[in-house]
Amino acid sequence: MTWHELAVASTVRTDVAAYRALETTVGMTRHLPVNIDEYAARYQLTSPGQMVAWLSALEAEKVDGDLAYWNINGSLGDSVAQQNIPNAQWWLYNWYSSMPGHTVAVTAPQGNTDDTLQGLATLDPAARQARIILGGGAAGPEGVTVKNIDPALFGHTVHATVLQDRWSGMTGAAAEPARTFDKDVPVGTDGSITLPVTQGDQGDGAGGNARHVMAPGPGSRARSAPRCPCAATTNTSACRPASCLASATSRSRPGSIPRPTPPGRGCSTSVPEPATTCS
Repeated sequence: MTWHELAVASTVRTDVAAYRALETTVGMTRHLPVNIDEYAARYQLTSPGQMVAWLSALEAEKVDGDLAYWNINGSLGDSVAQQNIPNAQWWLYNWYSSMPGHTVAVTAPQGNTDDTLQGLATLDPAARQARIILGGGAAGPEGVTVKNIDPALFGHTVHATVLQDRWSGMTGAAAEPARTFDKDVPVGTDGSITLPVTQGDQGDGAGGNARHVMAPGPGSRARSAPRCPCAATTNTSACRPASCLASATSRSRPGSIPRPTPPGRGCSTSVPEPATTCS
């Protein structure tokens, strides 16, 4: 089953729920796969903060999705500024494609509400690593609380890294996201950690920023998401981010993340299955 979602991300959850109810009403005994074959409004494309909400919704409902084709031909759904030059959306989907393991519950502070902080998170028990992407909403203090951290898996201290992906405009090149936090963090007695991800002055009024939080367990240092071989300022025949982008945007098929629990401003993540809480 396919359809378009070209307005706001909140309708993904309600529309999928309505379709699933229809399947039951007509007596279907199994759910058909759903592919949102074009998603996102034109003004949202290229803005990583806006696009996080779409990724969160698609993952929560475990449906596939394809970026809408609104603007420039050959731009991979508005994910590059020019040939061989990534924009901020490219980096977001690069993060998304690198999320290992399976999704875990994410609680957004304002629920399924458009233009508010949203997120998604994964846990890889084998690698002892959790990854969280959050973004959107107005400028202001934001944070992520990771709950239910299993000491057998993560120990009593985790190494947390926070990367910031800032909107570079509809056609602007984006440099590699800045590392804004990178240190060991003790796990609280309640089995949680809370990480600040902005100082309240890094929003851009359009919810354009996104953050990538990585928290590996002992003996497993955080690694940056796979990088395209070229920086935003280069454009040589040896540098071909389009091929990187092809692998990154393949995660636009949310179905490629193993299925367990769905993920969500400071977000709350837990780790038995960690839950993430954004604030």
